[in-house]
Amino acid sequence: MSKICETIEEAILPKLIELGVELVDVEFTKAKIDEIPTLWIYIYKKEGVDLNLLEEVHHALDPIVDEINPTGEEPYNMNVSSPGLDRAFKKQADFDRNIGKEVELRLYANLNGTKIYSGELVSADSENVTIIFKEENMIIEMTKIAKVSMAINFKK
Repeated sequence: MSKICETIEEAILPKLIELGVELVDVEFTKAKIDEIPTLWIYIYKKEGVDLNLLEEVHHALDPIVDEINPTGEEPYNMNVSSPGLDRAFKKQADFDRNIGKEVELRLYANLNGTKIYSGELVSADSENVTIIFKEENMIIEMTKIAKVSMAINFKK
């Protein structure tokens, strides 16, 4: 995480707690030629995230972020969003809230002939992720995992 994202995260966290919202992530995408940089603030709330909540959070955070002045007086966009279904788990809280749900693990290299595993998330810590795969607990080291996210299954 960049220094500016860390600074923004520290500054907005008390306001998010006050609003009853969990911070998932802060990203700052630098502008390409003829584009304005964008600050992304991803939030989560157990009861759900709707447009009214996104607007409320945006208005509450806007003066805090403006005070930090992340671009040094240059224009930027700030977007407040839910993390989305396929968003990578980045924090322990992401894993904790998804215990018992089906997740997808993408590995850096093949393990037993595949790089992608899906299964029910049993546990996760800084060293390992455990899923139920083919009715057995499968423990995979964090260092072997490129991405963990919710499994998206399209059913008729």
